[in-house]
Amino acid sequence: VYPVTEISAKAFKNNKTLKKVVIPSTVTKIGKAAFQNCKNLKKITIKTKKLKQKTVGAKAFKGIYARAVFKLPKKQRKMYKKVLLKKGATQKMRFK
Repeated sequence: VYPVTEISAKAFKNNKTLKKVVIPSTVTKIGKAAFQNCKNLKKITIKTKKLKQKTVGAKAFKGIYARAVFKLPKKQRKMYKKVLLKKGATQKMRFK
């Protein structure tokens, strides 16, 4: 068993079957276009508290479901929302 520490660039790009994702607390980096154009990705749960603007790649969440829901850690919610909006999320998406 190995902990996931990074989601590489284009890891799930254009994946049409992906509907929800849980990013564990061990992840420190999300690569460029990691979930780009995953049209059915509706629910993203981020458990890690280690992400920063520099560790989330450009267009990481661009082109996902228009009304997707991000579930974020409480203490990082405001900062994560700001980062995710710069990395492809839109204002129509919900951030809980």
